[in-house]
Amino acid sequence: MSYKFREDIAMADAAVEIKCKKLEDVFREAAEATTDIMVNRKTLKAKKVRKVALKNADLEQLLLKWLEEIVFIKDAHNFLGKNFRVKIKENKKTKEFELEGKINGEEVDQKRHEIRTDVKAVTMHMFSLKKEKSGWEALVILDT
Repeated sequence: MSYKFREDIAMADAAVEIKCKKLEDVFREAAEATTDIMVNRKTLKAKKVRKVALKNADLEQLLLKWLEEIVFIKDAHNFLGKNFRVKIKENKKTKEFELEGKINGEEVDQKRHEIRTDVKAVTMHMFSLKKEKSGWEALVILDT
């Protein structure tokens, strides 16, 4: 696990700091952290796969859209991911980054799953994604 929850940043919200060598790992770990806030992922099963395809010219905005999609899928389909796979490539023609994601999980069952806190939205407050010498770093604050 390359992310940690930061209690010293946002009192009413959940702040997550992510540090990974690879860009795709930051996206995966951000998805895991977002889901970990909502449910104990150990209680989920990887029964179904939901595919996500996103594009954006800005990597930071692509991360934001990825996390917003995870929250949307939870709200619209009552579906949470146990595991996440992410592939990101740069399309030189369109000058956009393209994300192909797979979310392996299941619909929430209040009786079987250890429910935690609901994430309502991903905020722009202090949101960041940066390339550093040691890899990639992100800071995400979630409205709970």
